[in-house]
Amino acid sequence: LIIWATFLLVINLFVERAYCRYLCPLGAGLALMGKVRLINFLKRRKECGKPCKACNKVCPTGAILNTGKINMNECLGCLDCQVMFNDFAKCPPLVAMRKNN
Repeated sequence: LIIWATFLLVINLFVERAYCRYLCPLGAGLALMGKVRLINFLKRRKECGKPCKACNKVCPTGAILNTGKINMNECLGCLDCQVMFNDFAKCPPLVAMRKNN
């Protein structure tokens, strides 16, 4: 038990959320459901990823690629990206749209 705990502590020094990503059965289930999802409820704009990368910074798992696409294998469904996506004060495309109007 002590060896297992030490292993988890050491691996988490090098890989963020290593247990959640690679060892947790719930994480595996979420990744599987992400692959076979029936509806895509995570909204994206054409500006997402190019030039805007604001959502990348708020994603705790780094599931948003530089292209703006969400890697559903890494996504935990926390919806932090969707909070940013709909925030007229923080989302750069929405801020620009509001300034133009």
